[in-house]
Amino acid sequence: MADQKVYVSIDYMGYKMNKQDILYCQADLLKSLQHLQELRKIRKEKNNLKLKLARQLAELLKTLEEIKELFPTPVIPKGMGMHDKEELEFKEDKKELDKHNKQSRTIEQELREIQEKIKGLNK
Repeated sequence: MADQKVYVSIDYMGYKMNKQDILYCQADLLKSLQHLQELRKIRKEKNNLKLKLARQLAELLKTLEEIKELFPTPVIPKGMGMHDKEELEFKEDKKELDKHNKQSRTIEQELREIQEKIKGLNK
């Protein structure tokens, strides 16, 4: 049975359409391969750039440490312990938060006024 050949009759238009579809598929496959090669090239370039960035960052950190060693360490007055520093930072943060709250309140007030004006126009 395996030795027997089977022939199928296909009309000319069907053959032409199928052949065209196969050629389009081959072209699409080749385009996909080109894109894949480009992606590999880009990925390789990306990895090289990451390595370069990592080296530059390491060099920068080393330079910063060297600069840090050149400067004298600050002397904290006896009256300014860690607790006092934290308190001072807390007060500064609180002032900034209050300022932000005031700004947000004024924005909310402006929005309300605009909404009231819109309601007045719609009446």
